[in-house]
Amino acid sequence: MGACQTKLKYLTVTNIIQLIENLIHEKKRPIIGITGHHGAGKTEFIRYLMNLLEKQSILSYKIECDWFFYEDSLTRRRQIDLSITQNNMELYKKLINVRDWYDWDGITENLLQIKRLGLFRVNDAWNQKTGYKDLSINYTIPNNAVIFCEGHFILDGQVRGVLDAVLMVDENIGKCLDNVIIRDIQRKSKERILRTAYYYHSQLSVYFDMYGDKCNAIVRKYFDRYEMVC
Repeated sequence: MGACQTKLKYLTVTNIIQLIENLIHEKKRPIIGITGHHGAGKTEFIRYLMNLLEKQSILSYKIECDWFFYEDSLTRRRQIDLSITQNNMELYKKLINVRDWYDWDGITENLLQIKRLGLFRVNDAWNQKTGYKDLSINYTIPNNAVIFCEGHFILDGQVRGVLDAVLMVDENIGKCLDNVIIRDIQRKSKERILRTAYYYHSQLSVYFDMYGDKCNAIVRKYFDRYEMVC
């Protein structure tokens, strides 16, 4: 994983909260991107931060880029399987390009809507628990609230231009795989889980090498606490 191109130093959770509080003073509704490998613990880290902010009476919301998948999991899986059956490697390579699974225009437009009006409305959002696009999310976000945007491939392009900061959760690939298996084993086979994880990890490794320096900090978990690098 690419590291920020500054002198590395370890920061405490207090520093993380201070970064957020500074953004609240600078922006009406700061949006902080949380990225990292597939299964790195992004959701857990966001939950941890939201609990800390709640104790300080700071409202926070979570947006997931995965809500904006073009296809539900079953449709995508069938398309990929069909390309393999037909030995259509050109189509297969296109279908497993994870970055193209996302509606980036939709993500950007909704984040801008939050900044302008404090509104977030999404229908037919992808549901991690079911694999289908069966969620509806509706937020009315007041000023001085914090929005966490969880996603992959958010260190460059149009979405990065909307985010006020990005934190990258660092975890070794073996642990990431364990996390994904535990999370998804109820709705798909281990073989499917590992195949999807391979798509993500192989592509994200290259991506983070290219754009890792665009993050504001790298976050690492040590037992029950988090520390920040750079």
